[in-house]
Amino acid sequence: MFRNLRNYVKEDKYKINIMDDYVDVLNYQKILVFDDNNIVVELDKKTLTIKGTSLIINKLMNNELLIKGNICLVEIR
Repeated sequence: MFRNLRNYVKEDKYKINIMDDYVDVLNYQKILVFDDNNIVVELDKKTLTIKGTSLIINKLMNNELLIKGNICLVEIR
């Protein structure tokens, strides 16, 4: 049980939750591009691109990023 709890707390793989008006990114590496219409985030060996209008970063923490706005496209490469 404690091993599972420790793995949950120390999770280092990225996770992306996509909702209607926001995208929540956990364990990102860095923000590469940020403007009203385009946000590009470096993940572990991948890149996350979010396109839309009126995009804002609502929450910015060491390991979590919450992006809100009119989201049209979410792409991972």
